[in-house]
Parts: sequence; structure tokens; C-alpha cells
Amino acid sequence: MWYWLWVLQIVHRPTVPRRVGLAAAAGLLVATTVAGCTGDDDDSGSDPAEMSAPSADGSAAAETLQRKAAPQQVSVRTVWGRWPGGDSSKPTQQLARQAGGVVTAWMDRAYVGVDYPTAGQQSVDGAFATFTSGAERDARRQDHLTTAVDIGADLVDVVPTRRTVQLVAFAPHGRAVGATAVVTLVLLGLRADGSRVEVAVTGDLYLTRPGRSWQVFGYDLQRSTGAPGSYARSQHQQGQQGQQGSGGDR
Repeated sequence: MWYWLWVLQIVHRPTVPRRVGLAAAAGLLVATTVAGCTGDDDDSGSDPAEMSAPSADGSAAAETLQRKAAPQQVSVRTVWGRWPGGDSSKPTQQLARQAGGVVTAWMDRAYVGVDYPTAGQQSVDGAFATFTSGAERDARRQDHLTTAVDIGADLVDVVPTRRTVQLVAFAPHGRAVGATAVVTLVLLGLRADGSRVEVAVTGDLYLTRPGRSWQVFGYDLQRSTGAPGSYARSQHQQGQQGQQGSGGDR
């Protein structure tokens, strides 16, 4: 099956805060290994029956994707340091809920919960509410990669077919103070002309916990756009080219 694929990459590598510096360095190594083990997705394509019927005048803009959204899956892969509980313990569940919630909030506001078709920055209001000021500044400057604001102008509906967050956290003294979130967000989109497109956002978000709340202080993301199912097929290909950008707290 012939298909096309367009890949963009964004790298945001800030100066790591002192309190999580050593931990973040270890986490990047672990997260790289985790990212390399990502399995293939099922074909995200859908047949015409998954779209509603067009309006009486034949307008394709009236169509929507009739497909169930994939659930959010947040898990804790590893906690480095002295951690008080196992995978199903209350501290681990709390870590997944709090740190994972910072990441899923960005997913929802930047891609999943956007009012399509997009109409500029107002369409992604609050996308970086869980970012530090430095990370937010750079993410806004590169919003054509960190949000759907650019590709969304041609979409009338979007359904997530995969959205996972895997956390590698650091707790040097029994309290989690930093984490790397390995993210996979795959979306099936419907264009105004009735054609379908797949958008995949993958990579790492780097989290810090300076007080009671978690924040994103850095990221290393890539986004691919292609025919439905192209993300899974792309995992078997090498030598993809992309654009890169960097920034963060200084």
C-alpha cells in the first residue's frame, strides 16, 4: 500500500535544574531505551462507514469520524532511588496521576481537545499551562510542532487512536522530584474534503517538581503526518529526515 510520510522533529534541551540534574541525565538514558522498544500500532485507517453521512447539500464539512477515542494510558515504568512502594502502591498511583496529568493536559489542550478547524493561537489556549516559563516561551515559538495550530486549519474532526505516557521518575530521598515522560499520541484526522490523515506525536517530556506541583521544563519531540497507519509502518523505516528546534529555561 503506497503512502506518504512527512516528519518534523523538535528538540528542546534546557539547562537542567540542579536538584534534578543527576537524575535527569540518568532518565534520558533510560527513556531512550524505552522509546526504542515502542511496538507497532494497528492500522489507524477506517472504512467509510466510520464517518457520518454528509449534509443534504453534499457538504463534506458536515462529516465527522464515528470512531471511539483510545483511552489515556499512564504508567510508571521505573522509579530510581528509594521508593516506598511497588507498581500498584498508593505512592506510585499518585505519581502517575500527578506527573502524568501534567503531560495529558498538554496532549488534550494542544491536540485532542482542540476546536477544529483551528483558527490561530486561540484554538490552543492553555496548551502550555503546565510548562515552566522558559519551556512555554520556546513551545509557543515552535507551536507549529508542539500544537495542532498549523495542521488543524484543514481538519474538521480528530480522534486519538493511541495516547500513552510512560514515566521514568527519580526519587533520591524517597520523594519524586523529577521524571521523563515517554509519550505517544496518534490521531486520526478528517479533512474538509472527506479525506483522512494520521498525525503522530512522539518523544520525551522532562518534568520537574520544585514544590508541590509538577511542571514540564523541557522536551524532545517529533511529529509525523501521513496516511492512516503510516506511524506503525514508519517504525520499520530508517533514515527519516526532520526539522529540529531547541530551547528551554536558562
